[in-house]
Amino acid sequence: MRKATIIILLFATLLIAGCAQLPGLPKKSGPGIIATTQSITVEVKNPRSDEPVSGNYEFSPIIEAFNSGGADSEGVVCISGLSEDTFRGFIGCECQDFNVYADEADGETSQELEFGPYPITANEQKEELMTAATRYTYETKAQAKACIKKDVYSKTGCLVTNIANQKRDLMTGSTSGAIKITKITENIIPVDESLVTLAFNVEVEKARTGDIYDYDKAGYQTCRSEEKQSKLITGEISGLPQGGIECTEAELDEKGTGTLVCEAENLRLFDSRGNFLFSGDSYEPDIEVNIRYGYEQISTIKFSVAPGTK
Repeated sequence: MRKATIIILLFATLLIAGCAQLPGLPKKSGPGIIATTQSITVEVKNPRSDEPVSGNYEFSPIIEAFNSGGADSEGVVCISGLSEDTFRGFIGCECQDFNVYADEADGETSQELEFGPYPITANEQKEELMTAATRYTYETKAQAKACIKKDVYSKTGCLVTNIANQKRDLMTGSTSGAIKITKITENIIPVDESLVTLAFNVEVEKARTGDIYDYDKAGYQTCRSEEKQSKLITGEISGLPQGGIECTEAELDEKGTGTLVCEAENLRLFDSRGNFLFSGDSYEPDIEVNIRYGYEQISTIKFSVAPGTK
């Protein structure tokens, strides 16, 4: 009985440890967190809102970028807002690049960025603000099962609608990101007796605070958002018989939602003898949807500066 009790307790301990952190979710927390997307987390390690900066030392802002998602990311962090009178040498804006890659082994990679240092001039306690603008490129992926049928109108085999004739969600899984894929539906459009077009609608939604940013400008070192931008989400589908297909570009509406349309045109169903080119009466290939976008998050941290001792 004692042996059985020990085994049960050991199993419970391992179960609790394994549930402490789920893959794809941010692991960091605390007053220094300024931006999180389930995939990219940016943490201000210095300064801290709960700890004054001492005027006895030079000030070096330190920011760490974490990637706990399933896609590689490149971007830039730009700081502004610091008083140029208090922090000598600060010229209003400083930027640093980061590259944080997906790590399937432990679920997270990071890169620490150090700015400055800036000598401090403070004869009395001061309140300061620092704004951090984080911009980066990212990808969100989803898996789904497409439907290719011998008889487009048949109610047997794979179906693209449910019993109420509503479009079925074909998605079987997805990765996390600032933009998430919420639904994938398909429409089979006959072209002639042997050709069809497969039209997929990929529905997306903003998952975190921030805004879509121009993918090609996400790495620009500037503290001001670019005025002229192409805030578009691009995408593609792979795994179909004729190879990869490009999707239309999509913008997000006021509710933070949008739809990409991806069409596999003129897919041949029959050979010259009228034989169905796929096994059985229907075929369900595994496909992957990949969307790309730039993203921007801007946050401000308030902290105090203590005068140095002479």
